[in-house]
Amino acid sequence: MPRVLIVSPFFYPEPISTGKYNTYIAKALIQRGKFVTVCCSHPLYPNWIPTETNEGFQGMSIYRGGRLLRYPKSPMLRRLFLELWFTFHALKTIFQLRNHVDQVVAVFPPSLFVYFIRWALPRRVSLIGIVHDLQGVLGLSGAGIVKRAFSSMVKHVETCGFRTCKKLILVSAGIMRRVVDDYGIDPQKCVVHYPFVTESDVKSTSDSLVHMFQDGFKHIVYSGALGDKQNPFELLEIFQSVVIVRNDVVCHIFSGGPLFEKVKELLRPESLGRVLFHDLVAEESLSELFYRSTLHVIPQKSGTADAAFPSKLPNILAAGVPIFAITDDNSELSRLVNDSGIGKSCSTWDRDVVIPLLLEFLNHTERMLRVDNQLNVKDFVDHFFSVEKVIDEIIF
Repeated sequence: MPRVLIVSPFFYPEPISTGKYNTYIAKALIQRGKFVTVCCSHPLYPNWIPTETNEGFQGMSIYRGGRLLRYPKSPMLRRLFLELWFTFHALKTIFQLRNHVDQVVAVFPPSLFVYFIRWALPRRVSLIGIVHDLQGVLGLSGAGIVKRAFSSMVKHVETCGFRTCKKLILVSAGIMRRVVDDYGIDPQKCVVHYPFVTESDVKSTSDSLVHMFQDGFKHIVYSGALGDKQNPFELLEIFQSVVIVRNDVVCHIFSGGPLFEKVKELLRPESLGRVLFHDLVAEESLSELFYRSTLHVIPQKSGTADAAFPSKLPNILAAGVPIFAITDDNSELSRLVNDSGIGKSCSTWDRDVVIPLLLEFLNHTERMLRVDNQLNVKDFVDHFFSVEKVIDEIIF
């Protein structure tokens, strides 16, 4: 049986982002007849607190590490810490398994481990990279000499990792442009495949979230990882402004992690009860979350559209939930949201522009039936967001 090793700190049972993506890649490979091994951390995201687990799946071996680690509070130091310890863990695992794998799938970020494991692998083993975002580019959008110097170093490490891969799967065309133009990677070994739907078609019949969604209100939701690239502090300001303008709206933020806690501390007293913070919902409650949401907001910090792509987009579209995206003008996210027929994008974070557009779209959603949305976007979602296309690239 062909043997595939997936290498990434993030894996099941992490409920969002790269961990969820990697889980579905592993399960899809098993369905294609592969024996899958995963080298990862004990679950740590989004809180950055490792939680010991032995959970896994039939047909899969998992080599976990980092159970006792404590991550620094500084995002920059946290990222450096992750890069270093996971490189050692990945190398240790590779030396144990180097004669028992046929293919390695390395998931960026982090990046440092990829450069080293290539030299530890036998030449017969192909190395494929999947790139979710460009940490070097994202960091360069910030201020401060130290941060920019660190980001330049990260970009160099990413470049070395990209060059060692036989093939790179990029989750957006914008990321591919940056990889080719800014990192100097051969376009012939790059291919674009968007993130895919990771929710089942089975609709939840539970009422586990009913207490969060008060009747008689329209519910604007952000759900997912909350980092700098989501511009969380400005997102909070927009939500607080919206509930002042409209007394029939409640805004929700479902997330976790250090930045989430900082944002919560800035909630103004007049927004209590109208801007609500919640933990991430369990996977079995996601369809209920979509059902109870009037619309979902997908925010991207200005200047980051070509360095990252929201993995949540396919699931929200497939559920037929109206989407309001705040993203760079003419970005990939903007095009896909607008072309879906159930979304609206805004190209600025200027509140005088964002808030009227958001409320106008909120009014428009009253004429959108959820079942019609799902039917209308089905072909669109099937065409752009398929896990099978990614698996085809891996097992070429």
